[in-house]
Amino acid sequence: MAASVRDDEGFWSIVLPPTAASVPSARHFANEALHALGVGEHDERAERAQLLVSELATNAVVHARTPMRVSVGRHDGNLRVEVHDDDPSQVRRVTPDPLARGGRGIMLVESMATAWGVNRDAEGKTIWFELGEE
Repeated sequence: MAASVRDDEGFWSIVLPPTAASVPSARHFANEALHALGVGEHDERAERAQLLVSELATNAVVHARTPMRVSVGRHDGNLRVEVHDDDPSQVRRVTPDPLARGGRGIMLVESMATAWGVNRDAEGKTIWFELGEE
């Protein structure tokens, strides 16, 4: 796995390739970063963050097919996770067939996060979510 870095704002980040192996790496990284931020492994927010970062990393691998940067930190008192990719296309919320294997990532983020959104820049987009303090 690539080395993680901490920026001036206290966010831990890692860049991962657009491969299936990056999904568990993103989940593991988020867990380690949350631990460094003082969130215990049995904290319900850590479990939600790992699930949601898996969904966003999967979207980056399947749809963007570009390297992704996963970042974890605090923003306005909330835990914040960001997944940036270099694909400028819109994020689409779909209603999948009940028997479909995928298509629920953004729905899960929407239902499990305190807040979420998409920021676009010249290099692509960042999908982020926040989990409030409990």
